[in-house]
Amino acid sequence: MDSDDNIDIDIFAEPEGYYPEAPSPTKTSYSLKTPINGKKDISLQLVGSHPLWGHHLWNSSIIMAQYIEENNFIQGKNVLELGAASGLPSLVSVAKGANKVVITDYPDPDLVGNILYNANLNFSEKVTSGDLSVEGYIWGKSVDDLVKHLAPNDAFDILLLSDLVFNHSEHNSLLKTCKELLSSPKNQGNTTSPERMALVFFTHHRPWLAEKDMMFFTTAKTEFGFKVEEIIEKYTGPMFENDPGDKTVRGTVHGYKMTL
Repeated sequence: MDSDDNIDIDIFAEPEGYYPEAPSPTKTSYSLKTPINGKKDISLQLVGSHPLWGHHLWNSSIIMAQYIEENNFIQGKNVLELGAASGLPSLVSVAKGANKVVITDYPDPDLVGNILYNANLNFSEKVTSGDLSVEGYIWGKSVDDLVKHLAPNDAFDILLLSDLVFNHSEHNSLLKTCKELLSSPKNQGNTTSPERMALVFFTHHRPWLAEKDMMFFTTAKTEFGFKVEEIIEKYTGPMFENDPGDKTVRGTVHGYKMTL
């Protein structure tokens, strides 16, 4: 027997290099229209690839960030973002003087770790002080780990939802979370409390399913008691040029405000 016959070989092991390497994270930035406290840009890292689409900086996220910048409603408020991906609107909220900001996405180490990276990259002092926090969160689950970042009997004033309504099966879970976060003891029965709101920005990436996208707001009104108002509509061009469907529809960002 040849000495080579004694070599152990795992016939079920894939050869080295069989699977392609995962794409590396990418870098981008968002330029503030007016420098805030000397800060001109929000620097962002995007995960290289992710099945939950966290590797894109979505047009609706950019338009939401611009809306936050251009309208004076965020200063001193407690803000939470759901399904944040890079966390851009939340980070602009920090720059605009929000009191507390909590950024959340699905509790996947790559997503949450990337958001924390962006938080430290731009506002490490806020992370250290606890005024900027990052949490993994599954929509519809207990909000206890989210409200723990606030003072006792305090509440979230503003929720940020960017490009989430395409996930039709999760509408009820999203709305349940929104209702619970905005229905705290601080706000109940307090007629002088500032308006509590959820900002919901999105694009109909699949025009043939636009009606299902809009069911989010029908459910918000009929089953969860929200008032719904469209506040912005802006054409940006489609995210993916070669996708099917009307380019004007795929390239338009809609912004809605939901209040209790």
